[in-house]
Amino acid sequence: MLNRIHLYDNLKAIGMILVVLGHVTTNEFLQLSFSPLRMPLFFFISGMLYKPREQYIGRMARALLWPYLVFALLSFVYWALIEQHFRPIPENTSILQQFTAIFYPMWHGENSYLMNSPIWFLPALFICSCLYNYVLHPLSSKLKIYISLLIALIAYNEFFSRLELPLCVPQALAALPIYALGVSLNKTILNTINSGKLHLNYIASGLAVGLFAVLITLHPGGDLVSRSWTFGSYISYLILALLSIFALITLCPKRHISILNFIGVNSLAIMLLHDPVKRVIIQLYSWATAIEIDEARASAVHSILILIILLLVITPPVILIKKYCPKLLKI
Repeated sequence: MLNRIHLYDNLKAIGMILVVLGHVTTNEFLQLSFSPLRMPLFFFISGMLYKPREQYIGRMARALLWPYLVFALLSFVYWALIEQHFRPIPENTSILQQFTAIFYPMWHGENSYLMNSPIWFLPALFICSCLYNYVLHPLSSKLKIYISLLIALIAYNEFFSRLELPLCVPQALAALPIYALGVSLNKTILNTINSGKLHLNYIASGLAVGLFAVLITLHPGGDLVSRSWTFGSYISYLILALLSIFALITLCPKRHISILNFIGVNSLAIMLLHDPVKRVIIQLYSWATAIEIDEARASAVHSILILIILLLVITPPVILIKKYCPKLLKI
């Protein structure tokens, strides 16, 4: 059980570091290399942690929609009263649209959640997990995978893609096969990792990394947020996501590592806090180094330095949330 807990914490920590880095950097190599891993990893881990419970939808609403609402409202107030005076609102959106999107989340491309973009994950995970629990859970393991994939592929039908659906439903449907695989492979992964045959894990990881490196050069781009792909490219994205998740799981440390443990345990708080703070840190970094913001974000080295500073800056607020509001994020 200890190995299992450490593995999950370490996976969430690495995933969270990649999420924050993805929001900091504009470096094409970093963006392309990690986009198939960042958010799919969190849906996969959520699937590994799935447990059928009574009053499932109520529990998930408390665990996901409640913190979503709290952080969305707080982020909106800060953005509307302060930040939007320094960062002009795009012409094709408005303060009213951003506010109503909190309660009726619609996807507006790059203008979605201007105040705090990562919060889309919570309503998407809520839909995804509830759909799995009430539709897929009673089915056999193989049927779960087939039907979840079919649902995701239907979501990329030209007609369905044009529908304006709330609560990040399209993103939830796209992630459903990854979530279902996380549920189905949980025991197999843990048994393999605990078997002691680490050399086989490393060989398998090497093959996965090699195949990933080949396929990533053919991948046209896209991620779970924007769904900026075609029917065919979704399949390649899914394959890349699973390869990178598998490689990370087999190579991920299985023991307690303090830094990874802190980030992993507090990954939800970090996800919800880092985006508004990120923009301030990037601006201050630019002033302090006399490097243009676009140049700093395009540089892998500067992006990593900003990432480290950002994680250090949001650590005190995370600790305060953990101490004084533990029920908010169940930490």
